[in-house]
Amino acid sequence: MLDAFAPQVGGVETEFAEFTKRLVKRGWDVVVLTSTSCGATGSACLDGVHVHYFPWRVAFGHPSPRWRDLSPWVAGCDIVHTTTYSTATAALRASRRHGKPCVLSVQECLGRKWFWVEQPWRAAAFYLYERYVVTKPYSAYHAISEATRRDLVAAGVADRLIGMIHLGVDPSGWNPAVSPRDLNGLLGFSDSSRVFLFTGRAGPTKGADVLLDAIAMCAGSLPDDVRFGFIMGGHPPGARERFRCRVEACGLDAIVSVVPSVPHSELPGYVRAAYCVVVPSITEGFGFCAAEAAALGARLITSDAGSLPEVASGRHLLFRNRDAHDLAARLHDACDDRIAETAHVSFGWDAAAEALLDLYARVLAPTSSAAEQRSHG
Repeated sequence: MLDAFAPQVGGVETEFAEFTKRLVKRGWDVVVLTSTSCGATGSACLDGVHVHYFPWRVAFGHPSPRWRDLSPWVAGCDIVHTTTYSTATAALRASRRHGKPCVLSVQECLGRKWFWVEQPWRAAAFYLYERYVVTKPYSAYHAISEATRRDLVAAGVADRLIGMIHLGVDPSGWNPAVSPRDLNGLLGFSDSSRVFLFTGRAGPTKGADVLLDAIAMCAGSLPDDVRFGFIMGGHPPGARERFRCRVEACGLDAIVSVVPSVPHSELPGYVRAAYCVVVPSITEGFGFCAAEAAALGARLITSDAGSLPEVASGRHLLFRNRDAHDLAARLHDACDDRIAETAHVSFGWDAAAEALLDLYARVLAPTSSAAEQRSHG
């Protein structure tokens, strides 16, 4: 049970699309119940996964599942798997009503970090709602990084209930053999420019403003051929245009270019063409941008937020989270090619799916034992 699924594209949607199609290949019958907020309606079969899209009411950007849509499916299933936020409590209620185990996937548990990225009243509301959701009596938790596991424990979740399973990176799209695309042409720079590249949303957790502050601090002392590109999504609405206006207000539009998202199939080629990728996130549950850039063999600068130290590898630098001065220093280091190199760390979806099945087996074991005892009794 998910807030959204394919055809919507995002970290959570990618996670569950990759998991569900692998479960089908391993013989599981997988049904996804989700909302029409992704633009799809009715039912579909995607990679062998049966998907049902329901017109659930949406409040504050999140759908509210209806009992009548959930109950028939939960009654006939073996296990319910959901994720934060709004579908989680509905999935748990339905699973408990029908005596089924319920697993919660948690991408991030921000806790008091909400106050870093939101106005105080909104941060307080999100903090309390998150705590309400994640501390309910789920059968088990799937944390997508060690950082998320630590945050769940800090929120009061028993560590014995948490299985840490890193997500994966598609090696067919993200590998050093990917051909570079014309990044300078996309951004409107000369062919000889060295581009530091940001990709992703303009939301407050992604740290684009921290990077812009760092650029403003060091723009006058950088080599003449250095430029900065932002391939930026349109969510939240209006955020990209506000960011572009801030670039102009800072007088940086000669060296900073902001363009809309490109088709996902083209993104690896543009990232491959960058001189250096910058991931300035303030919070990060897994960090696809960092893991994918590392898989390409790209130079990489990331904050030390959340899971980023876990997934960054190869030629990379870390800077102190939310510290634009420290990021400015790392930009200078990268310009001079002063970048340390560590062993490459790979993340595979097949290994992640096997680990998820192990988690399911642990959750289902008590149910299986009880059924065996009844059959022998």
